[in-house]
Amino acid sequence: IRSYVMKILLVDDHKLFSQSIKLILELSEDIERVDLIDDFSSVLDFPYDDYDIVLIDINLTSLYQEDGLSLAQTIIKNGSSAKIVILTGYSKKMYEYRAKIMGAWGFLDKSIAPGELIQNLIEIYQGRKIFSDEVVVDILTSRELEILGLVRNGLSIDDICGKVYVSKRTVSNHLANIFSKLGVSSRQEAIHVAEQLGYFSPE
Repeated sequence: IRSYVMKILLVDDHKLFSQSIKLILELSEDIERVDLIDDFSSVLDFPYDDYDIVLIDINLTSLYQEDGLSLAQTIIKNGSSAKIVILTGYSKKMYEYRAKIMGAWGFLDKSIAPGELIQNLIEIYQGRKIFSDEVVVDILTSRELEILGLVRNGLSIDDICGKVYVSKRTVSNHLANIFSKLGVSSRQEAIHVAEQLGYFSPE
């Protein structure tokens, strides 16, 4: 039986969870070593290329100014040879879709059984991407897209009300739907993700 001797890096600010995952992974003969990052002073100049797989928690509240997807995207853009995999407690399809289009190698649920996690990591190491069978996303409606486009052009909510002849409450409801569909929590993030997804052509 072949052993794969993988080197794994885990990026997670939940110390109890990350220590547990480290202990589980280290029991596998297929894994040579597991390192943890739980201090983000060196996040952008960390030697990610020293690892075969980098597991990044989607929710890095105390470690990184943005979410794990943003960190993953930065590492991928910087041309790292490591395979980036997102670990999540959220099953939101938009997060998975974002991970997929940015070039991540997998999107794994934190509640996964230990044996399945190790099997998934072996398959990713061998070159297979692990995502749901079908990542279906909520498409923005034309009105939502119009409102997000106005936000992107710098208009305030009051400006938008005057432009599209609807109440503040209606605009706020549209923005709440947009945030929910895109899996974001701010206007800036919504614009960024919509650009990533091809809703707006690059300037």
